[in-house]
Amino acid sequence: MAKCEIVRHVFEIVAGKLLGLIRPFIIFLLLMLLFGRVTQGQSIGLKESLHRFEHVGMSIFVPVTITDDDGNSQTEDFALDSGFSNTSIDLSVFVKLNLKVSSFSTGKRLSGASPEQKVLIQQLCSFSQCVKGLGGTVEDTSSLIGDYKRRIGGTLGMDFLERYICVIDSPNSRIGFLPLDSNVEDFTKWKAI
Repeated sequence: MAKCEIVRHVFEIVAGKLLGLIRPFIIFLLLMLLFGRVTQGQSIGLKESLHRFEHVGMSIFVPVTITDDDGNSQTEDFALDSGFSNTSIDLSVFVKLNLKVSSFSTGKRLSGASPEQKVLIQQLCSFSQCVKGLGGTVEDTSSLIGDYKRRIGGTLGMDFLERYICVIDSPNSRIGFLPLDSNVEDFTKWKAI
């Protein structure tokens, strides 16, 4: 019996020492697995925040949902236009949603100065990113249908775009509007951006 107890005692000591040596390695492996999953999850989250867009020539079109004061909404394809400070809404969308004119002004266009109707949009959303109380202008975009061979609900201007990090993966026709506090270091891993 004494030999069995000595062997068991030696086994416990050796096993304890081995476990002491292996424990940090096991913890390291578990942390690496956990960290790897978190990092992978963050990358997947960023990739999932990118959506398909359509383009005609150099113009990018994204779906935009406009909501009026009564909660009625309409989704239209808008052209992205970082050259305009304000978002514009096509006259037909303005009429369908019965939006109200907030003021009149004179706007500068490539063709010269022209009168503008300004509206307050209750809510404007694109790819789940929403802005409330956005000021916009009303424009008749029907003349652009021939250029783009499609109807245009308006243009998404800098008043919307400046609130987000706009990520465009042009080779894959994907776009995302990410919150300003997004970790931009994650984008360095994406060669397509």
